[in-house]
Amino acid sequence: MDIALIAQTAELAKPDQPGAAGIDAEALRGFARTAEEAGFAAVSVAGLVAGQDVAAVASFILHSTTGLGVFLKHRIGAVPPTIAAQHLAMLDQLSGGRVNVAFEPDRGESLASQEEQLARVDEYLVLLKRLWSNTRPFDHEGTYYRLAGAFSAAKPWQKPHIPLSLGGLSGTAVNIAGRHADIFDLPQASEDETRQTITRVKASAACHRRADAIRFSHPLAWTGAGPEQTALALLGLRDLGVTDILVHGLRDPEALRWFGAHVLPLVRRALERQDLHRQPQGGAPAGFGEAASRAWQ
Repeated sequence: MDIALIAQTAELAKPDQPGAAGIDAEALRGFARTAEEAGFAAVSVAGLVAGQDVAAVASFILHSTTGLGVFLKHRIGAVPPTIAAQHLAMLDQLSGGRVNVAFEPDRGESLASQEEQLARVDEYLVLLKRLWSNTRPFDHEGTYYRLAGAFSAAKPWQKPHIPLSLGGLSGTAVNIAGRHADIFDLPQASEDETRQTITRVKASAACHRRADAIRFSHPLAWTGAGPEQTALALLGLRDLGVTDILVHGLRDPEALRWFGAHVLPLVRRALERQDLHRQPQGGAPAGFGEAASRAWQ
């Protein structure tokens, strides 16, 4: 199945519980293992409160499972790029390449405009990739970072680097995503808006000869809808070019099991039928949900 489903851990944080900054370790382990058994590709480490370390939670999930990936958020500027490169590379190495990182700008008062925030994201990611690829120390004199003898002995398991996830709809944000992103985070939007955003990002990536290298993620809110309705929504997103879908609303292992048992088999069967009815190259693209609806016929 060429849809990667991602669950989120936001509902598991319990700030009123003593110990481990309010994290219920057994609930987190059970949620992660159930997500893996249900057929999810990864979990998103999100919704943590102050005192809860994203990397530590991600590490716990990775060591509690055998193949489940993690998406963790990293705020640009939280730590220097040299430290981030080492920590993320070690996490990726120890997990056998199951780490994805979503980067977001630091919106602190030190940077006056969104353009400045995004310019620092660009410089930060350039440095991060250099630290992961260079075999010798290097110096850097930039607008936001000055490094002397910068080097990271830790290198990611994944090549050429850990998948980087970015978002944003401004022209600058799309340009930076086209240069750096392996995954572009689409916002909740209409079919036409989503298609237009995908076209913009691919055009930007094409300027860096990366048009075929970028994937797209999209949120999907599950509110207890029936299996067929949910499967059609997943397939409709896939028709638009979305490959990574963040499923919101699965708050406990029972919901994950239901999703894996009732929705995913329908999606798999529909994708097999879609392959049989796929239009020849050069034909008009299917509309939102159109190919998905054909798959049920």
